[in-house]
Amino acid sequence: MDLEFINEEEKKVMRKIDKNSPIPLYVQVEEILKEILYSSEYNQGKFLPNEFELMEKFSVSRDTLRKAMKNLETQGIVERIRGKGTRLNTKPEKISTTLSAWHSFTDEMNKQHKKFLYNYSKVEYKKASKEVENVFLYEGKFVTLVRAKGIETADVYFISYFNPNIHLDKDNYFMNGEFEKLYEYLEENYSIVPDSSFEEITAEMPTKEIAEKLNIIDKNIPILCRKRKVYTKEKVLIEYNIGYYRADKFIYNVSLKNND
Repeated sequence: MDLEFINEEEKKVMRKIDKNSPIPLYVQVEEILKEILYSSEYNQGKFLPNEFELMEKFSVSRDTLRKAMKNLETQGIVERIRGKGTRLNTKPEKISTTLSAWHSFTDEMNKQHKKFLYNYSKVEYKKASKEVENVFLYEGKFVTLVRAKGIETADVYFISYFNPNIHLDKDNYFMNGEFEKLYEYLEENYSIVPDSSFEEITAEMPTKEIAEKLNIIDKNIPILCRKRKVYTKEKVLIEYNIGYYRADKFIYNVSLKNND
């Protein structure tokens, strides 16, 4: 099996795999594999080396490697072909929403002639949870945008965490919330254009905090929790967004299109 990509990336890989880091090894392996898969050598569907070779080069166990691979498969990033191996999935079947579906929640509601009487927004610079740190492979403070919208009271509640490499914490206009549409601001001021997202949607019972945010009195009413990773065309992670929807007021629709 050709290991040329490992030779080219070896220093980067060995520097990134940090067994003393609080970030789980499988998360570190997952992020490095993404970089390799989207590289010019592998983004056309070339197969990765086999499991044993990857374990040896990453110095990780089979369970760690398989967990990383499983996450990539769940996200629709890789496909496994029996008897051949694993490669980048160039025609993902997983839901990968585009800007036409989620660029502006407010615009979508306006089209339905629903006006928000409740609109809350706040920008903070603070420490985040381990979950967020693991997503970005970064330990430290994050610029965080908290938003809540609703017809009369808050019906949806969003928390957005931004890639620290954008350095939004140095942008006084952004930190003061002096923008109307998030992605238009990022494009005009940073030339950052969102291209795609990977989403995970679950139904769950609200925590006490979320119940208060969404004004839920009956604790037996479930909520929809949507976790979204937003990427540029170059697959650079821009934003990690966690949204909470009142399930008694919203239906989350997804449209799929056959591109064949």
